[in-house]
Amino acid sequence: MSSTEVLVCPECGGPARRIGAIPPSSRFAGRDLDEPIRAELLACRRCRLRFRDPRPDIGELNRLYAAGAEDNWAAPEAGRPDWRLAAEWVQELCPEGRVLDVGCFDGGFFDHVGPRIDRYGVEIHGVAAANATEKRDVRIVAASYTELGGLDANFDAVVSFDVIEHVHEPREFLRALAAVVRPGGSVIVGTGNADAPTWRLMGARYWYSWYPEHISFVSPRWFARAAPELALRQERVARFSRYPGGRSFTREAAMNVAFRVAPQLSGTLRRRLRRSAAGLPISDHNVPPMWSSAKDHFLVQLRRRSA
Repeated sequence: MSSTEVLVCPECGGPARRIGAIPPSSRFAGRDLDEPIRAELLACRRCRLRFRDPRPDIGELNRLYAAGAEDNWAAPEAGRPDWRLAAEWVQELCPEGRVLDVGCFDGGFFDHVGPRIDRYGVEIHGVAAANATEKRDVRIVAASYTELGGLDANFDAVVSFDVIEHVHEPREFLRALAAVVRPGGSVIVGTGNADAPTWRLMGARYWYSWYPEHISFVSPRWFARAAPELALRQERVARFSRYPGGRSFTREAAMNVAFRVAPQLSGTLRRRLRRSAAGLPISDHNVPPMWSSAKDHFLVQLRRRSA
């Protein structure tokens, strides 16, 4: 990009600003890449969306996902604070309702809800979808959120975890979820928080934006702005650590600050400490250290306005 180039948000068309270069990404969906993916992190001044630029088009994304490791999205079922909290909200909002999980993988979220919940899912991975049906009695209604247009708005709640950051148009994703929720029902979404203090400190060098499959980054402020346009009202937000494990916040802060100001020295120190970075063995100084103790994720509940 030249210094005189006008930067535009790909979703709302508003003016965007450049935050910085994202460290080159050498893996996609759990597989090594032939060539590292390079991009910058930009932020829209109008709608508050942060996004990768450039971003792979849909065809390239599908090719990369198809080549990804089969167990890449098989998150451990125990210890997920987003699933536990979302299940509490669901039980409070609709203890006997119809719940749709968009991006349900093998249906693990439903282990946390009561037996009176009717379980529905959207899942593109064939084996995962079959496991959701066979092991957890989840009825798969579509492979992608783009196929939800043919469904009636009769779900009491729609949930989605770690999906919105993978889509080109998060507002259209949220619109699709809102369209299948009954009036008065809720949409619950979990993802990374682009406004987290730790992310704002690290800028484009934060671990969450390093993954090339992460292309759109939202925040509670983004939801607050988008919700009224989609006949939704933001009800509550909970911030949490996606990978709680008792690691020292001070130590992880020191590792991250070192990576921001001196990435090569940071890589050397981490190799000596035999620490992993972004869940990977440390092979070079481009891989950001994780900040697992940071509350850099959030869960938001939005209620669809009654007709």
